[in-house]
This record gives sequence, C-alpha cells and structure tokens, in this order.
Amino acid sequence: MTKQRKAVVDHAREPSDQLKRRFVRAARRAADLVVSRYPRALGVVVTGSVGRGEPLPYSDVDIMVVTKGGRTPGWFSYFDGGIHIAIGFVTLREFKAPIGNRREFFWIRGGARSAKVLYDPHEILDRVIHEKRMAKATPRVVENIAWHAYRDIIEYVGKLRNGWLLGDEYLTRYAARVVAERAQEVVLALNDISPPSENAVWHQVMKARKRPRNFTLDYPVSLGIKSETSTRRVFLSALRLARETVDLIKREFSGIGKNERFVAFMNVSLKDSGFG
Repeated sequence: MTKQRKAVVDHAREPSDQLKRRFVRAARRAADLVVSRYPRALGVVVTGSVGRGEPLPYSDVDIMVVTKGGRTPGWFSYFDGGIHIAIGFVTLREFKAPIGNRREFFWIRGGARSAKVLYDPHEILDRVIHEKRMAKATPRVVENIAWHAYRDIIEYVGKLRNGWLLGDEYLTRYAARVVAERAQEVVLALNDISPPSENAVWHQVMKARKRPRNFTLDYPVSLGIKSETSTRRVFLSALRLARETVDLIKREFSGIGKNERFVAFMNVSLKDSGFG
C-alpha cells in the first residue's frame, strides 16, 4: 500500500467521536467567521450530516446564515483543513416563511430536523426551526404532490417510450430517472417521510409501507442507484414503476381528491398513452 493510499485509509478509519469533534470545530469556526464579517447576521445554522451529528470522513459543512433583511450576500465556499465549507444566506423573512403547501414540504421539514443552531443571540432561530420540525402535512400538500407526480409521470413515459423507440440510450435512461424521482415523491408524501438528505432518502422509501408493488425492484434500477448495463431492463423497470405509481395514486385519491383538474385528469383513460 502506498503512503498516499494508507493516509486515505487511516483518515477513513478515524474514530467517530473524533470525527464529529473535527467537523463541529470547523462548523463553529465558520460561524465565528460569518459573525465577525457580516454584522447583519442574526443567526447561523449548520445543516446536513454535521447538523445531525453524523458526518462521514468526506462530508462537507453546510452553513445557513440568517440576515436582518435587504440584499443578502452571495453564497461562497472555502476549505478548512481539508473540510469543504459551504455558506449561504437567507433573510429572516425567508427563513420564517411557513412550509405551507410547497412540493418541497417533506424535504424542508427533513432539513429542519437536521439543523443545529450555532449562533442565535435573539433566540429566534430555535423557535422557527422547531415549528418546521413539527409541521404537519395537510391533505392539500399530499394531493398537490401526487397531482404533479401523476402529470410528470405521464409526460416522461412518453419520453421513455420515444427514447426506446429511437434507440436513444440517454433519453431512455434520463426519462426513467425522472419517473423514479416522481415515484419517490409520491412515496414520501403518502408515508409522511421527511428525508434528512439526498443520500438517505432511498433507504427510507425502500422501507415505506405505501409504495408501488414492485418498487424495491424497479426504483433502484430506474433511478440509477443499481448499476444496470441493459437499457432494455431500465426501460421495462421504469415503465412498470410508472404504471404502478399511477395506479397507486388513483387508489389513494379516488373519491377523495379535492383538486377538480386532478380528479378530471385521473378519470381520463391512459390506454393510448403508453399505459395500456
């Protein structure tokens, strides 16, 4: 083993407590830097794996700075002892905005559950973060997510079939990925799952109770998590995933949907749209 390789391996084997302390110290130095450099900063939050206390050897530190208002500074990044630090800014008004009926509801709530306050002299941030952590998804939120997913799946099944028809591997695989992402959104919404990060979401949705029947087979292949050299298998997996996700949405919202356009669209036969 080369010295360089050994250094990498030794770094990866760093004890978890020591690793956490190293990232926490880097996050606190970043907070100190922000507070000293930007007098309009009202608070500083660390999110992601460091906020959750679960950093890995090559994690980065995501810092959110809440400002009083007005024009916010631009995002910037730097390295602290080999750790990548990313610093972004939001106004207090933006930070306090309720999750509401946004399609990103479950992601925002998951992010709030990962957040850790580093600087909050006016005790504003903790209260707002708590409210977002405890937010409940309304039926309207869930239905809106299902409605957008339903519509997008139908659109991308067309692209999926066109890609396969033309022998266009890129279009086929790209469309398959979008179908998988929309199926993922539906599973998050129907199971009230708030993912803490992109790299953890698939672990959660794979265990969900409400999901398409062959989800655990088709989702990893369509999304590209599981390596698959056969484009034909990707195509078939995405097509089945699309059909089963559409069927799941219909079962869940038949007779209870409030969005008239959504209900009307669900009642349209998909026989001639690649779902027959």
